[in-house]
Amino acid sequence: MESSEAMTTESLMVHSLERGLLLADFNELSVGMIVDYVNHYDQIYCIQDKHKKNIELAQQKDFDRF
Repeated sequence: MESSEAMTTESLMVHSLERGLLLADFNELSVGMIVDYVNHYDQIYCIQDKHKKNIELAQQKDFDRF
């Protein structure tokens, strides 16, 4: 869920439903609990954000070329 885009209620619901939460769970859980659930789920199942670009650490040769 890490992205530069703002998280909306709708996108949080979509991410949650994709990860197995039910609509009934939204009545019982706080927003923080839902976000924690999504983050933990992503960590356990190694889910990467589809919109996140691959970031590589620069090496000395990259600085030399710059």
